Amino acid sequence: SPLAGEMSGRTEGGGKDRDADNDYVGIIPILFYRSMLLAADIAPIDALFEALRQRGMAPVPIFVSSLKDPASLAFVETALATLKPAAIITATAFASGAEPGVETLFDRAGVPVFQVIVATTRRDIWQNNQRGLAPADLAMHVVLPELDGRILAGAISFKGESEVDPALAFRAFANRPEPDRVAQVANRVEAFVRLQRTPRKKRKLAILIPDYPSAPGRTGYAVGLDVPSSVLAMLHDLSEQGYGVEGIPQTPRELLEMLERGGGGLRLEDYLTLSKELPPAAIAAVEAAWGNAADETGLCEAPPSVLPDMSGRTEGGVQAPTTANFPFRAATFGNITVALAPDRGRSVDRRADYHDPTLPPRHALIAFGLWLRKTVGVHALVHVGAHGTLEWLPGKTVALSESCFPEIVTGALPVIYPFIVSNPGEAAQAKRRIAAVTLGHLPPPLTGAGLDEDQQQLERLVDEYAQALDGRHVAAGPAGAPARGRRDVLPTGRNLFTSDPRTMPTPTSFDLGRAASDEVLRSYMQSHGDWPRSLVIDLWGSASLRTGGEEIAQGLALMG
Repeated sequence: SPLAGEMSGRTEGGGKDRDADNDYVGIIPILFYRSMLLAADIAPIDALFEALRQRGMAPVPIFVSSLKDPASLAFVETALATLKPAAIITATAFASGAEPGVETLFDRAGVPVFQVIVATTRRDIWQNNQRGLAPADLAMHVVLPELDGRILAGAISFKGESEVDPALAFRAFANRPEPDRVAQVANRVEAFVRLQRTPRKKRKLAILIPDYPSAPGRTGYAVGLDVPSSVLAMLHDLSEQGYGVEGIPQTPRELLEMLERGGGGLRLEDYLTLSKELPPAAIAAVEAAWGNAADETGLCEAPPSVLPDMSGRTEGGVQAPTTANFPFRAATFGNITVALAPDRGRSVDRRADYHDPTLPPRHALIAFGLWLRKTVGVHALVHVGAHGTLEWLPGKTVALSESCFPEIVTGALPVIYPFIVSNPGEAAQAKRRIAAVTLGHLPPPLTGAGLDEDQQQLERLVDEYAQALDGRHVAAGPAGAPARGRRDVLPTGRNLFTSDPRTMPTPTSFDLGRAASDEVLRSYMQSHGDWPRSLVIDLWGSASLRTGGEEIAQGLALMG
């Protein structure tokens, strides 16, 4: 076979392979292109191999011609069946090649699949560009791999100049590993393996309730989801699945009141110590925007326009009954911590600050992330409903650096994110900026179906997140609006992707787009007595993704 020997393990400097069956917490295949090996341009793979090995995992590099090549695909299938990996890392571009809706190689493997980017973008461009990646890298290494349900772990290398070859008087460009990005990818994989290997009874989870600016009395608002009731359903479900859950509140109101009373926090001295591990430039940006951390401590700030009236309120927020300098709106139920994240900005300007792409978060939000990861020691973060603020914090659009605030707050935590299936554009931000597994849930039903609306929502959410919390692969699924003919989004509970260019426009959207174009022409003819000579169609990304390309189909129909 031309692929013989493709499972050879590599170490820096050509060291001897280690026995993958001894003293390791999990076998991790690394899929990469054969062309990299032939060009002797595998420094990123070697660096990732070593980073995983240092964390106690057993990496197994496997080179392939292409995941669309039948011989390569068969070899990888056999290798995965033999290795029984804990997770898979792939540096291959595009999707795996399966037809839409057909089970993929990664579905059959049943373990998390991490996409790493061996970028063609030059390092200096990545470093100085807010977008992070060039359009070609974004399409090949981010958008299309999402069709397989891969988790974007990040970029591990960029193009850089190699040493001058004196014999050729030539300086080539090669893949140059980025050490801190390699470490972050290894940390993400390690975190998922840790989640897998921890018995359910001992797993610590954080359930984060969004606090999007909304009408008074709507704490925990999310689009198309009753969040407090859903959280209670999750707590009961987790208890039934063997998690260490205690003292579940009886009602959503009781849950919210417990969060307002608070139940945890971080001392100023602990924050100052832990924050020394963070990039100094990022902390300097926070201090430039908000002052020193000591000036911000003492209040669990929450907007009076949103929260119900509670005893103990002081001007500017709610005084939590804790000695912590950074008190949080959180409650602990055994090994499960439920919390409302601190505001990222000013309470009086919540709507303006919530999505500000340049405003650094307050010290309190950074302290909250450190508290969850370092003090509570959670294994995973479950973000309930669309949408929060973590994925909108300042930083690169994709291929984040260590100074990007989404990574500073969430670290390498596995993030499971139930997200309304009709909002793919914003789900993409969570996938690409906090490495979230976005589990689609249905919008509220338009008509009754035997159960009342609340019961239907709770029933659908019961099973969607349990598979992700076991650190297993979640099959990919399209996003869109079922009410606009997008039946392909059913069943929900799959890992959302934004769009599949092979299926746009969908047959239904094509019919609707053609009908819309006919109506435009008919209306114009009735009003003007002649055919229109020119037309402008303003396409919105989220709308096209939601409908499966209805607006695109309208344009195609108008063009004939």
